[in-house]
This record gives sequence, C-alpha cells and structure tokens, in this order.
Amino acid sequence: LTNADATTDDWKKFFIMLGLITTVGGVIGLALMKDKEGIKANKDNSFMSDFFYSLKPSVIKDNKMLYWCLAGYMVSSIAYQVYVNYLFNIVEGTMKIANYIIPIGIIMLVAAIGSVLVSSAMDKYGKRNFYYPVILIGAVGSVIIWSSKFFIGKNETALTALLIIGGIMTIGVNLVMAGLFTASYRDYIPEGKEGLFQGCRMVMYVLVPMIIGPLVSQFIINMANRGVTNDVDIVYPMELFLGAAIVMLFCFIPAKIVRDKQSEHHNELMNKIEK
Repeated sequence: LTNADATTDDWKKFFIMLGLITTVGGVIGLALMKDKEGIKANKDNSFMSDFFYSLKPSVIKDNKMLYWCLAGYMVSSIAYQVYVNYLFNIVEGTMKIANYIIPIGIIMLVAAIGSVLVSSAMDKYGKRNFYYPVILIGAVGSVIIWSSKFFIGKNETALTALLIIGGIMTIGVNLVMAGLFTASYRDYIPEGKEGLFQGCRMVMYVLVPMIIGPLVSQFIINMANRGVTNDVDIVYPMELFLGAAIVMLFCFIPAKIVRDKQSEHHNELMNKIEK
C-alpha cells in the first residue's frame, strides 16, 4: 500500500469506529431513556415562537443564572473548537505520528470512561466542588499537548505519551463540562418552560463556538504561516493548543458566578420539593 492508501484506510477505520459507537449509544438510549409519565405536547405554540422564546431580552433578564450556566459550556466549546477541526492535521502532519489511530482511539475511550466516573462523583459530592478543578485540568491538558512539540522528530514515544495524556484531559474535560454546566442550567429552567430554552442552548452551545473558535484558530494559523504562499506548505501549529488553554481560562468567570450561587439555589430547590 502507498502512504495515501494507508491513510485512506485509517480514515475508514476511524469513521467506522465512530459510527459504531454512535449507533450503539443510540440503541442503548432507545432502550433505557423514557419520557416522564404525564407529559403532553403543547400544540398552541409554533416552532419559531418556541425557538426564539429563550432569545428574548426580557426572558434573558429574568433568567440570568440560566444563561451564565450556558455561557460556561459555551466558552469551553470555543476552546475545543480552536483545535478540534485541525486535530488530525496536527497529529499526522505537524507531529508526524504515522500510526495515530491507536492513540486517538485510546484518548476517546479513556476520556469517555473518565467522564462517566467524574459525573458519578459530581452526583455524589456536588457540582460545586468540580468547576475549578475541571477547568484547570482542561487548560493543563492543552498545555501538555503543546509541550510535546519539543519531542517532534526526536522521541516519538514521549511525543505519543504526551498526546495521549493531554488528549485524555482535554477531551475528557469537554465531556465533563457539558454535563457540569448543563446540569446546572437545567436547575434554573422555570417550571413549565422546560422545552423553551433549547433555542438559546443551540445558539450558545453550537453556533457561537463554531464561529468564534475557528476565528481564533485562523488567527493562530495565519501568525504561524506568515510569508507562506503555497497551501501545501501551510503548517498547523501546536500553538493552537495554547490558544485553547487561554480561552479555557475564561471559563472561570461564569464558573465562579454559578458556583457562588449553587448552594443557595440548591436549598431553594430542596424547599420546593419538601413543600
């Protein structure tokens, strides 16, 4: 096989694996996840009115904490988008790891398992204790991957080890942050409005990160390729991970606001349940 054929074969294996994981997860979800009894569809509102409800200034003003929760994962998603679109270009082209499917597979598997374990710990010990450590781990993980640049072309074992360690931390944190801030966001949804905040969630979780993240990426890539005129010579720099680490640190702002309010709001919810 030529290098091109081998690369194509690796991509096929990766997407087959990704597709199987998603399919199995969907089948398990169909079997285990059930709607709460008594839920009835509201047919009075249109799709557009429901979608834009959560984007109204008056609604945002009345539910500030809910939006701070969304902002926490939004910033984390922006950090993720800084490097994820170029991850394989970096691993294969910049880091020059030929057999990268195995380390990437290890990262995905261990990160998924780790996120489940951490989520269980959050349920047991409370979300309030996890905001700062999780954010810090995500930033440190990105720095660890960036530091592997000093082993490129010198020590592939160390290079791969740093990629795996940092990758587990960054990908795992992205999964944990989704649960951490989403769980907090759900606590603030007004009663009877559970389905009306998906519009702002999609905007802040998907739209904004997929705009801002790539803009940050492009700035870093352009800075690293000043003077390059041929697309073939473009380098995807390891500094993308430094950019992700810096963006990740901004999560501390919404995290502090949500964390400081957590105990008070938990008590409010418990009082409602007792009544």
